[in-house]
Amino acid sequence: SGSGAAPATLGPATLRPATLAPPSPPTGFADLADRIPTEDDGGQVRIERYGDAAHPSWLVFIGGTVEWSPTDSSEPWDMASNVAAVADQEAGSYRAVLQAMQAAGVQPGDPVVPVAHSQGGLIANQLVSRGDVNAVGLVTFGAPETDLPLPEGVPAIAVEHDDDLVPALGSTSDEDQRLYVRRELFAGREVPADEVMPAHQLVGYRETARLVDGSPEPRLVAFRAQLDGIVGESPGQQSVWRAERVD
Repeated sequence: SGSGAAPATLGPATLRPATLAPPSPPTGFADLADRIPTEDDGGQVRIERYGDAAHPSWLVFIGGTVEWSPTDSSEPWDMASNVAAVADQEAGSYRAVLQAMQAAGVQPGDPVVPVAHSQGGLIANQLVSRGDVNAVGLVTFGAPETDLPLPEGVPAIAVEHDDDLVPALGSTSDEDQRLYVRRELFAGREVPADEVMPAHQLVGYRETARLVDGSPEPRLVAFRAQLDGIVGESPGQQSVWRAERVD
């Protein structure tokens, strides 16, 4: 990418697929937010497959920034990738997600729903906008806003906190078809003084996702119904992937 970062190469899965219990189909936004990987659980990308091998549907969960230092590191989810992604260039984390999907068995034309937080939301928007996946939905939490166009008819939900600075790092366009769901996370509450960007943390967005599930807004209700149709009722399969930069 134009950031000058070394390429990202997919390393071994942090958790091998055989050791992971079959996931239950998610039923709403709270389930989706809960499955986004974090630094604490050792993953960057979680991929779930539903349906049979001949007719699979995929949920691709993409985590947020791990390394906030501006110096070079082996971590693709770093500031160099943030800079590249905001500039709509191909970040190391973006390439790592493509590699993870290929390794998991995602085929061109398979229905895919990317679900992501923070930097992962930038990647998810690029995947859908560039046509690198056959997106049938898109959900982001705390992602920088973007004017990247989406394919017509793809339902896209962007959840943002008004007191989170990260979404404001980007911009939208008049043709934006995303549905923005916003709330002030710490309205009427004391903001934690010992946390960095507390309104941006995934734990807060998981709280908000539970509120979104209770919303009667027609497009949110329709998205949950569509999600039910995509994943069905039977348990799926899952794998968790981790990448590192190599020279």
